[in-house]
Order: sequence, then structure tokens, then C-alpha cells
Amino acid sequence: MSSYKIIDHEYDVVVLGAGGSGLRAAVGLRKQD
Repeated sequence: MSSYKIIDHEYDVVVLGAGGSGLRAAVGLRKQD
């Protein structure tokens, strides 16, 4: 579980850097999760 949290955090950083498009992708990933 700890490893997954770290991965999720990395994705959050990528999303912030990506901007609006990243936010949309994040929402899609969260819905899948």
C-alpha cells in the first residue's frame, strides 16, 4: 500500500505540471481506481 501511495503522489505532481489536460486525466484515473 505504501508503494502505491508513492506512485499516486508522483502522478499528482505530473498532473499539476500537465495543467488542465492533466487534471482531466487525473479524474479519469481516479474514476478507474
